[in-house]
Amino acid sequence: MSRHLVSLGLGPVKGFITAARRTRDLWFGSYALSEVSKAAARALLEQGARLVFPAPGRDGEPGSETRDLEPDSPLTVPNKVLAVLPEGLEPERAVEAARKAAEDRWADLAREVYDEVSGFVDRALWKEQVGDVIEFYAAWVPLDGDYAAARREVEKLLDGRKALRDFAPALGREGVPKSSLDGARESVLLRNRADPKRLTRRGIKEGEHLDAVGLVKRLGAPGQLRNRGVASVCRVAADPWVRGVQAAGGEAEVLLKEIRERCEGLEGLVSPVHAPVYKNFPFEGEVLFTWRHPAFLEEAKKLEETGSGPLHEMLRDIEERLGVLREKGFGEPLPYLAVLAADGDRMGEVLSGLGSEDAHQRLSRALASFAEEAGGILKRNRGVLVYSGGDDVLAFVPLDTCLKAARELHEKFGRRMDDALGRKPDTGGAAGPTLSVGIAVGHFLDPLDDLLDLAEEALRDAKRPDRNGLYVWLRTRGQTSEVRVRGRWSPADSSGDGRQSNLADDLELFSRWFLEDRLPARAAFELRLMAEHYEGLARRHQPEFEDDSELPADLLEVVRADARRVLSRKSGQAGKLAPEMVDRILDPAQGTALGPLRLRDLAATLVLARHIARAVRQADRGPRRPGSSGDRGGGGD
Repeated sequence: MSRHLVSLGLGPVKGFITAARRTRDLWFGSYALSEVSKAAARALLEQGARLVFPAPGRDGEPGSETRDLEPDSPLTVPNKVLAVLPEGLEPERAVEAARKAAEDRWADLAREVYDEVSGFVDRALWKEQVGDVIEFYAAWVPLDGDYAAARREVEKLLDGRKALRDFAPALGREGVPKSSLDGARESVLLRNRADPKRLTRRGIKEGEHLDAVGLVKRLGAPGQLRNRGVASVCRVAADPWVRGVQAAGGEAEVLLKEIRERCEGLEGLVSPVHAPVYKNFPFEGEVLFTWRHPAFLEEAKKLEETGSGPLHEMLRDIEERLGVLREKGFGEPLPYLAVLAADGDRMGEVLSGLGSEDAHQRLSRALASFAEEAGGILKRNRGVLVYSGGDDVLAFVPLDTCLKAARELHEKFGRRMDDALGRKPDTGGAAGPTLSVGIAVGHFLDPLDDLLDLAEEALRDAKRPDRNGLYVWLRTRGQTSEVRVRGRWSPADSSGDGRQSNLADDLELFSRWFLEDRLPARAAFELRLMAEHYEGLARRHQPEFEDDSELPADLLEVVRADARRVLSRKSGQAGKLAPEMVDRILDPAQGTALGPLRLRDLAATLVLARHIARAVRQADRGPRRPGSSGDRGGGGD
């Protein structure tokens, strides 16, 4: 009897991860999916299988493979398991054990929550929904020597099995409201809840409808939540401001401390944040935005059933102290944050080229190391890691640190892949796997699913047309304005003086110039208007052009000269732009056509750099100087 190569696919990805209204829902969904996949992998390991992906036991110590797959271990396992079964182990038996382990792990997670909310839910409906969650697919093939061929065959079979999904009939319950997170399921919460404030204190609003999965996501694994650090999008957005106030010291730091003390008494209104990185202000950041206080006062009125009381008094105290900080020049926190999505490039090609189980295990361990290191990178950059497994990363990051985080992730991934595949950088050999990164900059009041969709679309555009890309997309509140630009981490062409630049370099440099008041804000908007004018002019004669190089040379010369003229006459507070600064701004276009499309990208880069500079100024410089490029504070727009 031969060995077998078995491949497992687990889910539901949408039900666990993408159906979310809060970062906590999102985090728990990815955590639960990893725990379920980890349990399936451990079941195979305990039957004597050799795990290829994931490949636990990176430290090589006895028993480390089993320890890595214990519940709540640091190892993150994607919803994919690949293993080699030894001779004599029947695939059907091994797969059934893995299925049971996955379902049991989910049942354990759900049971912990049920014990807490049993008095608030429809018991029969809860049991029905919890028992119909896990999606489990499996395929296997004999492994007689050609590992690469067997892997291709088993993945083809698994894809076919997934296409034949088991669709259970929707039962439905008449008159029961649908879940706020998953419209396919009914809410399990009873309409007449005893002590509704108890649920409100746990983050479930009065009148909110949640199905069993949604309730587990909202309340599950509180210990892991504290250990791994999850915060709301508004806390991430406010973080540069908090750091700036704290760094200023003196009276400003005292005022922040007093605001923090009053938040401790706002239970039910202001939720605590358990992320260690945000211990300087361990609460939801929304209370720091004074234009959100009317909503807080309305909630306080419901809780106190009066227009006055301790909650109202503490909110007024907070607003008073925020007013003093505004008068001292700190302004309002900026309401924008970055959603970062990253994914490895050409990983399918790399996997197809692996000729042995050993080679695949080395790659799997390198990916696991990168996933663990990604958490450290995000923590250093004060981000909230939602998911890091294999070559995928999803995180929320303050606007002032998002570029640094993206660059560190890109470089770390490249080094890990080079080591695993035995490649030496800069030797002229075949390119190894790279990491594309999409960054969506959005308002914290935008729906969470909109922010996630924006980040995923930014990631897709980062990969087009030649991968190894960085794509940054800014969308203002209410979609009133959008700015987007794409560049490669390692540009194929260098500038005229032999220096290479990329989008991250340009954004960081231009942000610094805005901070130093060497670049006026108006320059970006004038270049954008100029790009729109010349694009309209060009399309009258060539409506279908897709690249500036398709346009007449004399038009390109006019565009370059006009852009140079506009930049040369601009002045920041530090004086006029020096000729070398103008050259540097136009530098990425040296040796290439500078037409309306490239000019539009250049203007977008400057607009994005100015937004980043405003966040950096809040974090690093404390009070802003009147009239500086970062002078305006946050707001609801």
